Formats: sequence, C-alpha cells, structure tokens
Amino acid sequence: MLAVHEYNICFPKDVDQRNCLKPSADTLIKNELGCDLLSVNVKDNRYDASDGECYKIFRTYTVLNWCTFEDTCGDPLEAKNLLVIDRRTFQNHGKNPLYVLVRDSEYKTRVVEATSANSSPYVDQVSYPPNMYDNAPPLQEYNKVAPETPFKNDGNEEFWISADLTPGNASNFANGDGDSDSNNNTKHDILVNKVMPYCQNSEEKYVHGFTYTQIIKVYDDIRPEVTVPVLDKILHVLMIV
Repeated sequence: MLAVHEYNICFPKDVDQRNCLKPSADTLIKNELGCDLLSVNVKDNRYDASDGECYKIFRTYTVLNWCTFEDTCGDPLEAKNLLVIDRRTFQNHGKNPLYVLVRDSEYKTRVVEATSANSSPYVDQVSYPPNMYDNAPPLQEYNKVAPETPFKNDGNEEFWISADLTPGNASNFANGDGDSDSNNNTKHDILVNKVMPYCQNSEEKYVHGFTYTQIIKVYDDIRPEVTVPVLDKILHVLMIV
C-alpha cells in the first residue's frame, strides 16, 4: 500500500503597513489532504528603509513534509532540499498569494512543455539527474489547446505552482499584474516535477521542501498629535497649592 501525499500551501502576498505598529500581515496557510505532516519555519530579517518606509521585513517561510523526509537526506533547511518559490512567478512579485498544490490522484488536464515567461524562474533551478525518475515529466505548463493528459494515483506526485487552488488550470489574478497588458493577467499553472529536490537515499525520492520570501514594508503615515492640558484645570491645581 502506497502513502498518498496531497496538500496545498498558500504563500502570502506582500504587505504595506501604513503605521509603525507591530506589523500585521497575512501568513502562510497549509492544508494537508493526504498522508502528510507539514512543518513551517519562519525567519524574519529586518532592513533599514530604502525608500519612504520606516523599515522593511523579509519574512522567509520554509515548509517541509515530515512524512516524506528522511535523515539520510541531510539538513532539511539545506538549499539542495528546498524548491525556491520564486517571487517572479507569473510576474507576481508579491502582489498576490502563490500556491503549491501537490496531487497524487486520478485527473486530467492540458499541458505542454514550458516555454513561456511564466515558467522561466524555474528553468535554472537544479533538476534531478537524468533517468533518476523514468516517468518524471519535463517542466510543463497548462495550455488550453493542448491534448488532455491523464494523471494517476501511482505514488508519483505532481507538484504544481498555481495562482489558485485548482491544479492544472489558468488563473486570473484579482489584482492583475500592475501592468497595462490585460492579456498578461492569465497565469498558466506550472508543473515543476523536473526541478523538485530529490534524495537518492530516500524511498520517497522527492524531497517535499519549499521556501518563499514575503516582503513587509512598514510606513509611518499617521500625523503626530500633541495633547495640551486644559488651562482651567492647571489654574485650579495652582490655587489649591
């Protein structure tokens, strides 16, 4: 019997906070759908202002699935065990959440080998050695005119990067890209098995590790207020003294 690994990870959008109070920002959301135990490490690096903000925080989330990781794979936080979820994905740069969707079930979708700018942030990431997985697909992306490709519940998970919670589709960001090209707001899900970290000493082979950095900018837009004591109360105190 094979363990089924399926889960969703939502990496949060960036935040511009308009006061200098303790930052209040969206955080990572995870949902385990199968035999999984997702652990989250959060690390903040604070930097002085580079623009009009008081300061900025680079908040890095690292997620590891303990149900697939083995000690023989080394340090779980080592770079070789983590897929970097690139902020450039879908030309997003933190404007909207990004999702990692892991599936091992029966479904169909339409994919082609990735060639668009959507997938370019992952082309240069380290891939597994040739022939390590005989049935691992190349880096692929959704394409609505491609023939349907069936996926199976076979113990070989699919790792999708998406703009929503549906694997293998195209998504429209609610806020767009912030550019003038309306056609560019459709984001095709990316199948990243080709660049997933691997561990030759593990039965699972794929290392289910991911990392993403959220940027929190803190501004001080609140005008200072000066409270002046009421004069008659001061005189009353002086008369008593």
